[in-house]
Amino acid sequence: MIRFIIDSTMSKSDVYGNSYGFTKVTSTKTGSSLYVYTGLRGAGGNIKSLLHNNAFEWDELYSVVTEVKIREWEQQKKNIMLLIYEHKLTIEMILQLEG
Repeated sequence: MIRFIIDSTMSKSDVYGNSYGFTKVTSTKTGSSLYVYTGLRGAGGNIKSLLHNNAFEWDELYSVVTEVKIREWEQQKKNIMLLIYEHKLTIEMILQLEG
């Protein structure tokens, strides 16, 4: 049974080859979500590892990566009310999504 959906949105590379990302983590139990700024070349891999290292099996995690143009990525990022920076994310924050 899938417990968390990890939906990463990546920008296409800019002229210097950099791409940026943010990830939406959603609990399938409650539908609650949180957004994580994964930064340069971050596609949610650390979030999956964090969950897996805290007793979640790989088949309980569903991951999707979408790549969009840099301007579209910037617009989507502006529409997000609160971003948690990846290095401040804790397993407790994710588990709170399940209620």
